[in-house]
Amino acid sequence: MRRPVGGSYSGLALAGDGQTAHTQLGVIHGIAVRPDRRCRGAATALLTACEDYLAEEGARVMLAEVRPRSVEFFAARGYETVPGPALVIPTTAGTYVHGQTTPTTTLMWRSRSAAVRLDGTAMVGLLDT
Repeated sequence: MRRPVGGSYSGLALAGDGQTAHTQLGVIHGIAVRPDRRCRGAATALLTACEDYLAEEGARVMLAEVRPRSVEFFAARGYETVPGPALVIPTTAGTYVHGQTTPTTTLMWRSRSAAVRLDGTAMVGLLDT
């Protein structure tokens, strides 16, 4: 369930067995802009395209694993840092844990719903509709 959008990838959170673990959690797998093309709005356009696509698929929360040089970019666009190397997400089938794949990255999230918040590293309110 990944779809390329320009030079980025977005998709819904998947469980280890490849089944959708949570259709309300959109995951942004990476945004990249060539160094000679930076500071012209391309990364913002790619992020917006990813978020719009994921929202169309039903995502209420966006999650991104961000490299150190991109933390400020994501923070300026409303993303908050997850205080830990993993995010605990409730699902109708139990609990899904989305961890960092690389120790040098930072998990960041942004909600499109006022009902969703973090309690430590656990997401609260995602299943409340």
